[in-house]
Amino acid sequence: MKLKALKFRPLYFNRVDRRYSWLYSHPMTPQLHFTKDQLIRFALIAEAGYLDNGSPALFQALAKVNVAYVDGASAKQTDTQAWVGQVKMPEGETTAFVVFRGTRPEKVKDILTDIRAFPKNHVFGTTRADVHQGFLDSVTEVAPKLLDILKTVDADHIYCVGHSWGGADAEIFSVIVAESGVANCCVNCISFEAPRVGLRSFTKLAGSLAIPTLRVRNSDDVVPSLPWGFEHVPAQELHLMSSGLVTKKWYSWAIRAWSLFKGQITNHFMYSVLASIERLP
Repeated sequence: MKLKALKFRPLYFNRVDRRYSWLYSHPMTPQLHFTKDQLIRFALIAEAGYLDNGSPALFQALAKVNVAYVDGASAKQTDTQAWVGQVKMPEGETTAFVVFRGTRPEKVKDILTDIRAFPKNHVFGTTRADVHQGFLDSVTEVAPKLLDILKTVDADHIYCVGHSWGGADAEIFSVIVAESGVANCCVNCISFEAPRVGLRSFTKLAGSLAIPTLRVRNSDDVVPSLPWGFEHVPAQELHLMSSGLVTKKWYSWAIRAWSLFKGQITNHFMYSVLASIERLP
């Protein structure tokens, strides 16, 4: 994927740290158009993916974004968790959300899922493709129940959403939904700080399905560049300008080095993503 083949558009320039937030679109991906408020809403929905299915905290978080909880799915082997919610639009249309939980550092199974970065061959419909083993196993463990739930939701649009590991699962599940034919509607995907999910065979499959996908990342976060040897699915990418630290003191190089190292960690979290989105004009 060559950058010159992409449509590049700077969104915002911060005069203090001299950095852009910018967006580019892959030519194989239909574009999604969101306002800043809509993007914040999707970020809050992705953040709610970390809350336990059916918990009071989840219902409280969903009430803030006017999403009705439908049902959830979880898996013991990989500790995967996902839930389905829906919104009735004023125009009469129904939008469904399939939200996957991201990595919790304190959970050993989550870490084991992340580090099982080996290609695993899987059949999507009639096409074979190689996908990150840990992410694929986590998705396929909950996919049957999620597909059953989606059958009960008469949705006009489906958005697969997630942060970090959850974003990778969302991208894989969007391909599963599109290939399954379960949903007679438009399937979309929005991921935040998602790592790479598959080899060229999978990214070509995802591109052939033309699933509208938006991948949001902080510019200093290293996770979306991992694991090495894997690729992202074709998508629009929104690179957010994360917070920078600029000084003209003699020790500025040390401050910049520490800021970059610290940013590789803190810029991955959802609170940092939300802060970067809120800085957009």
